[in-house]
Amino acid sequence: RVFHLANTGIGKSACASLARLLSSPHSKVCYLSLRNNSIDDDAVSVLVEALANNTTLMTLTLRGNSGISEVGW
Repeated sequence: RVFHLANTGIGKSACASLARLLSSPHSKVCYLSLRNNSIDDDAVSVLVEALANNTTLMTLTLRGNSGISEVGW
């Protein structure tokens, strides 16, 4: 499955929902574009934790999220 969620204003709470989806053993998400949203270091941390055991996601695009600092990258 492919999700294009660029330019939608997604922030930490939406990332938490996406994290639940991505951490599910039944997740079939293989591409996720989160470009140009309101994602910051905290939101990235939530996503990273969810991806620890994810085996399907091949591409995650986070470009254009100015709230992500060097810490989040």
